[in-house]
Amino acid sequence: MEKLKELQTTVHLQSDRICQLEKQNRNLEKRIATDLRSRENKQDERISILEKQYSRLEERLVKQSRDILADKNLKRTTKKKISVLQSRQNVQEKLYRDLKNQLRNLMHLQEEKSSFLKTFTQNQDNLIRKELLVNNNAVGSTYLDSANTVSSVTGTVVVHVDQGDDVLLRTLDLYNGAKFLYLPVNGHVGETTDTNTDLKAVMEKLEELQTTIHLQNDRISLLEEKNRNLEKRIATDLHNRENKQDERISILEKQYSRLEERLEKQSKTVLAEKKLKETTMKKMAMFLSRQNVQEKLYMGLKNRVQNLIHLQEEKFSFPKAQHQKSLIRKERVLAPVTYSASLGNVVAFYAYLSKDVPSPSAHHILTFDYVITNAGNAYHPHSGTFIVPRSGFYVFTWTIRMYGTSQHPTELLVNNYSVGAIYLNSGNAIDGCVTGTVVVHVNQGDDVLLRTYDSWNGGDIVSRPEGRSSFAGWALA
Repeated sequence: MEKLKELQTTVHLQSDRICQLEKQNRNLEKRIATDLRSRENKQDERISILEKQYSRLEERLVKQSRDILADKNLKRTTKKKISVLQSRQNVQEKLYRDLKNQLRNLMHLQEEKSSFLKTFTQNQDNLIRKELLVNNNAVGSTYLDSANTVSSVTGTVVVHVDQGDDVLLRTLDLYNGAKFLYLPVNGHVGETTDTNTDLKAVMEKLEELQTTIHLQNDRISLLEEKNRNLEKRIATDLHNRENKQDERISILEKQYSRLEERLEKQSKTVLAEKKLKETTMKKMAMFLSRQNVQEKLYMGLKNRVQNLIHLQEEKFSFPKAQHQKSLIRKERVLAPVTYSASLGNVVAFYAYLSKDVPSPSAHHILTFDYVITNAGNAYHPHSGTFIVPRSGFYVFTWTIRMYGTSQHPTELLVNNYSVGAIYLNSGNAIDGCVTGTVVVHVNQGDDVLLRTYDSWNGGDIVSRPEGRSSFAGWALA
């Protein structure tokens, strides 16, 4: 009997220890889930900030590329204008050289003609012929051959002329039209030559071309100077932009390296926490196995005691037998304690939706937040997930209520693998429920949850006092 009491005490202590470990495990799971959620949120925020920064940087790069392309187009246009002006200048310079050569040839011919006329005049000084013109019509003439002597000749003409007519006297040589003497009303005599007039016109044209060429040279020099300044400015801007971009990229790379280091540290922390959880689960499994062994020992000792009592009943008298029966009844009072200890192995849960789910989309996880039963604390209402505490066969059942025009297929997932599905289309004529049941083997640590299908979703999922949408499951012994 003392041995039996000692075993009962040990079982009670181990049950208390197991309860403490389960509580610590639940607290550890909650803390790990909270830390992971907060870290994931921070990481998501940091990643979103970096993505925004990268998008802004890409926009700035696109804008700078456009500016660079515009500067290149402007530079190309300026070069084209300069080439056109240079081609025009080359054409004008060629024309200027041609005119200059023509002028040089004319002056050369004029010099030859002047020297020839001078020589011919010296030889023909003795021959003089003059004629009187009225409006370029000869009305009289004189002729004298002086024969190297001093002499004179006189000519007289009486003729009718009109007002405004030109009257002049000219000398003629063998090349007719060398010189003209003008006789205006005031008696002033003027002298000109056709060749001198042409020469003046050519000189004016030449000066005009020289002025145009100088202006174009000035314009070309200004454009070249503007182009050089533009190239310098473009080169400076590109250099500055490249430096700023390099600095910005280096800063972003450092930020990314820091973020990767933080992610690596967090991954190590999560891995360590998972290892700690696995170690705790192994310890709990060891305690449970020890408890099962001790329960088996306790049951064996109990059976031996009962057999001994039964033998004693046969040997002793009736009063003593009655006394032994009272002892047996006292021993049987301890049986519920053993039964309550074995309840620690029960795994079962039942929860339902506390309110309607309005228009859930595809792959929407259903979180049955109102928990009625959670033996083993393996169901997590904040995420709607049942985490398998030990491997074995389990039964899972779920009920979905809809009405009106609602339709939703739902599926049961084990580690993101569908193992069962149900579907109801109320068709604006049904207000009711549909239920699905699955018997499946799962392993320790697997996630079991419910979600909507990827298509044919519409309307609300209803959960009200007259009909609940629920989720339940339990382990088969």
